[in-house]
Amino acid sequence: MSRISSRIALIGVGAVLVAAGVAGCGGSSDDSSSDALSKDDYIAQANEICSNLTADVAGLGDDFSSSYGSGEYEAASITLSDGNDKINTALDELKALTPPEEDQATIDEYLSLNDDQSEISDQLVDAVADGDDTKIKDLGAQIDELQVKSDKIADDYGITECGSASNA
Repeated sequence: MSRISSRIALIGVGAVLVAAGVAGCGGSSDDSSSDALSKDDYIAQANEICSNLTADVAGLGDDFSSSYGSGEYEAASITLSDGNDKINTALDELKALTPPEEDQATIDEYLSLNDDQSEISDQLVDAVADGDDTKIKDLGAQIDELQVKSDKIADDYGITECGSASNA
C-alpha cells in the first residue's frame, strides 16, 4: 500500500503516475528544432513542474491511507482519482515542453512509461472503490515496475524532482 501512497505523492508518473501516469514529452517530431529547449532549460522547467505537483498532492497520501485503512473505499478512490488528475495535468505540462532534438527519444520513453502508469492508476481507482486488495496489489506491482523504469530515465537525464530522488 505504501507504493500506492507514493503514486499519489508523485508516481511517477510516476505514474503514475501515475503519474500514474506521468504518460511523448515535448511536441511531436514535426516541431521545429527552434522550439526546443536546451537540456538545462528542459530539466529546470521539468523540475519546476514536478516540484509544483509534489506541493499540489501533499497530504493526499495520508488522506488516502486514512480512508482506505478505515474501510472508506469510496473516499479513498476519490482521493486517488484527485491525485491522478493532478498527475495527469503535470504530465500534460511536461508534454508541452520541447526537449533538445537529440533527447526526444529518451523523453518520449520517459513519458510513455508515465502514460502507462496513469492508465493503470485509473484502473486502480476502481479497484480501491471496490476494496479489492488482490487487484490493488497486482496493479500496484505493475505501477511499481513502470515507476522504477521511469525514475531511472529521469535520474539519468537529471530531472531530480521527477525521478527517484523525489520519492525519498
